[in-house]
Amino acid sequence: MKRSFLAILIFSIIAGTGFSQEVKIGKGTLEFGGKVASGVFWDADDVIKETPAGSQINGDYIGKDGHVKMWNESDTKTPLRADLTATYINENIGFRIRLRSDNALEDFDRAVIARYAYGWANLLDNGVKLTGGYIDLSDNVWGTLGDGDWDVSGNGLRLEVKPFKFFNLDEAVAGSLNFGAFLRVPGKDNPNNGRDDEGQVIYRTVNLERTLGETAIGFRYAHPWFYAGAQLQLDSDIDGVDIFAGVGQQISSAARVWSGAGDETSLMFGVGFTMLPRLTLTAEGSFQGLGNWEARGNADLRQTLAYTILDNKLTLGIKAQELLWGYDLKAHVDYPLELTPWMQFKPFVQYKVTPEFIPGLEVGYGFGHLVNGSLLPSTSKNGDTNNKERKFVNEKYDIFIKPNFDCNFSNSFSLKFWYKATFIGFADLGDDPMFADLRQSDSPVDVDNYTRLDSLMKHQVALEFIWTF
Repeated sequence: MKRSFLAILIFSIIAGTGFSQEVKIGKGTLEFGGKVASGVFWDADDVIKETPAGSQINGDYIGKDGHVKMWNESDTKTPLRADLTATYINENIGFRIRLRSDNALEDFDRAVIARYAYGWANLLDNGVKLTGGYIDLSDNVWGTLGDGDWDVSGNGLRLEVKPFKFFNLDEAVAGSLNFGAFLRVPGKDNPNNGRDDEGQVIYRTVNLERTLGETAIGFRYAHPWFYAGAQLQLDSDIDGVDIFAGVGQQISSAARVWSGAGDETSLMFGVGFTMLPRLTLTAEGSFQGLGNWEARGNADLRQTLAYTILDNKLTLGIKAQELLWGYDLKAHVDYPLELTPWMQFKPFVQYKVTPEFIPGLEVGYGFGHLVNGSLLPSTSKNGDTNNKERKFVNEKYDIFIKPNFDCNFSNSFSLKFWYKATFIGFADLGDDPMFADLRQSDSPVDVDNYTRLDSLMKHQVALEFIWTF
């Protein structure tokens, strides 16, 4: 891992400062590129909130008290990301290889090395495109293109059909249509038949039936005035997903609960208005767990509205997000949990003083009902070990203000400085029926210890850099 990361970083520096990034090979061109992103981050407090499903409620609330660490929000939300990409194009064929290293500064031995390698061929006068290999998200063929920009990646074969090419239609008038399917190869170690009589996971090799059952079907229509697209990602396997992951409960492998066939089926969609070049208007959604909505379903909806005025210098806008859950863990924990909607609105403004210096301001207001559950073993007041302790927090609102400054020193290197003050308010869940047994038991527990948390204010400061070449 260490050698892989160092090789990426050293090659990135050499490629970006010394050698040419394009090499002619026959009739084709081999191009090298990459990115290095990191930053210095300080967080005044350590308040990580997670849902019982393991999803972070407040993903920006990281860091220990007074702790300075390497981290950046804008590109990756990891201490350091280093990319190295090689792309070869020869008329209607090509391939791309990418190496990526994440988290290498925190722990070399646990650095995540992500690799992508795939090739493509344009056929029938560019009316059909075949792409095969380990495909990443850079093509964004059927992605939602909004604030979330959701897409599907993985190992397999993707077929795109562009019917307007067959009729030589003018895209400036008729637009463009792209539809097809992505046959995703499931992992060979993914259990897909549950467990045998002894509780052992049953594995099965990859075959055509399993691959077809993991297919993603998508389309995008792009008109000069608007675009619209969607993807349906099927799921036919029993996936190796532990519903307790991230909740803190330690259970044996034989007792783990796996996602059933169809549970991970998802739908992504996005629409946008593109008629006015200074106007940004998008809406998108990601629906997960369609095969079992009550137990595994959730939805993330996002909208963006922005407009640029004063000779393309001043941009005013607002982003909105609605998080909807359908999780129901009553079969797996003592207290039923119901996660209800959370909404957030984030107005923002940017002013381009010069192309190199762009100050901005972002504010946000989130409200709703989010629940944080803990299944960690603990010790009660009388000294007994209580493996069923739950601590729930109802987050009532979240308000933040975030001034920021972007400095673009060249076409490839940029710095971003920001300060963020966040006010978080919590409500009391003590009267919730889920805690009735705690109040009425022979040994009553102080419910306030489970259901109350003082409101707090957080301060965060960051200086980030992103270098592309």
